[in-house]
Amino acid sequence: MEKRSKWGMKLGIFFLLVFGFSLIHLAQAAAKPINLVIHDPAMSRGYTKAWEWWAKEVEKETKGEVTFKILWGGPLGGWKEAIESLQNGVYDLSMVPPTYVPAKLPLSTAFEVPFVTSSMWAFGMMMWDMKDVPVLKNEVEQWKIKVLIPIMPSSFEIMSRKPARNLADLKGLKIRAYGMFAEVLSHFGAHPVSIAVHEVYENMQRGVVDAAILPWPDFFVNYRVNELSRYGLILGGFGYLANPLCISMDSWNKIPPKHQEIMMRLARQAVDKNVEIANQLAAPALAKFKEQGIQVNRLSKAERDKAVEVAKKTWDDWVKAQEKAGRKDARMVMDMILKKAKEYEPKDPYK
Repeated sequence: MEKRSKWGMKLGIFFLLVFGFSLIHLAQAAAKPINLVIHDPAMSRGYTKAWEWWAKEVEKETKGEVTFKILWGGPLGGWKEAIESLQNGVYDLSMVPPTYVPAKLPLSTAFEVPFVTSSMWAFGMMMWDMKDVPVLKNEVEQWKIKVLIPIMPSSFEIMSRKPARNLADLKGLKIRAYGMFAEVLSHFGAHPVSIAVHEVYENMQRGVVDAAILPWPDFFVNYRVNELSRYGLILGGFGYLANPLCISMDSWNKIPPKHQEIMMRLARQAVDKNVEIANQLAAPALAKFKEQGIQVNRLSKAERDKAVEVAKKTWDDWVKAQEKAGRKDARMVMDMILKKAKEYEPKDPYK
């Protein structure tokens, strides 16, 4: 009986040791960091600095249990390939601008209509709310991706080597523009030319274009367009390029819920951080324009109102085109975008 008791005690100790080692192994496995790769086909700039900030804060608050590696440049493909690359695990996160994949995210292209608001913060908050609207959420998540930060650069405005001081000066101006922005400019006699942002400098240098719309004002410095320009024209919130930072669902589902909660809380803060960074980057860019003697003009309220009336036709045309394609929620999406942006405008803490 005593031998059995000793044997039982030894067996118990053995199982306790095995159980203890298992717990240690599980604890080590749980503490193993989740390493996520963010890809961007260009360079660190303006609005990417907001999600760069977000990534660092996530690493801090998760105590290194979620980490990020950012891959810059084009070898892994551009934004047109982003959805497929996220689905196939080429990387974990990327911005996915609807303008590059309108067939896949048709209703999300509503964020590109001109003159929604002159408040960057209001636009960002509107997008934050809209990411959870079922029809838009389903449109994105059907591709096995999830919107984390609905982000965008500052508003498109104009810089030109030829006079661009008011709407009348747009007549005959060859300007880099696209989509609904091009439609508005065409109404006032401009000749839009669709070219990639990194080709603007060369095409302006060769005289293919006289002017360009780019996020104001730092993108003109990033892409050296200011070096060839003599005039700037602020239309007043001409429009934004929606560029939401997305994560593949496979990658998202590997992240513990407690860390997912941290990531989403910080994502909301990134909406504010994006505006703060844009304001910080604007000051040196504007100082450079002044040093170069670039004449910066702003549309009068009367002229801006006239341009907005033209833009309203593009809003209606967008809705009609989407409804014709069978997307019955198009009017609701457009109305909600305009309504929410207007509601947030007076609450803008950065005005």
